[in-house]
Amino acid sequence: MYRVIDISDKQLTDLKLLISNSKSPVGEHLKTIESAPGIGNNKSTQFDSSLLTLIPLGLSNNVKLLEWLEVFTGINSKYITNIHLNDMKEGAYFNPHYDNYHIKVSDTYTFLLEEPEEGGDFLLDGRTTTCDKNKVVIFNGGKYLHGVTKVKEGNRKSFIVFYNQPSKEESKSLV
Repeated sequence: MYRVIDISDKQLTDLKLLISNSKSPVGEHLKTIESAPGIGNNKSTQFDSSLLTLIPLGLSNNVKLLEWLEVFTGINSKYITNIHLNDMKEGAYFNPHYDNYHIKVSDTYTFLLEEPEEGGDFLLDGRTTTCDKNKVVIFNGGKYLHGVTKVKEGNRKSFIVFYNQPSKEESKSLV
């Protein structure tokens, strides 16, 4: 159902630096996410947009970030369909949802960049799942219901990467 892998302090620091220098989406990627509730607009009912901000990052114009992701995950960046930040202030929550409503996804990678002091627990398929700053949670966000409980104290920031890798059956048909 899900995997949790380690990320070192150095890897996390490098990732945060790349994210801080990232640019917004452009071109076709921008057109794709503009209609996605929550990511491209604030018409989602999954969260309070005054407390949780989803910040989309570009795919074609953040080459160093994509290269870092390829090295860390071992997955070719051509399979990334979206990358964004979730910035949750105190009181923010993310109701359980699926990721594939507007953007195709087979795997969702969740990197926790800043842990709240209280609350902000990661929910996956109805259960609280460990997600702290030195762990990366990997799951099929299009298949498993997931969300975040209310942040009671502090802020919670996460970096989300959506991959859409072809299944074995799809791969065979591409040959």
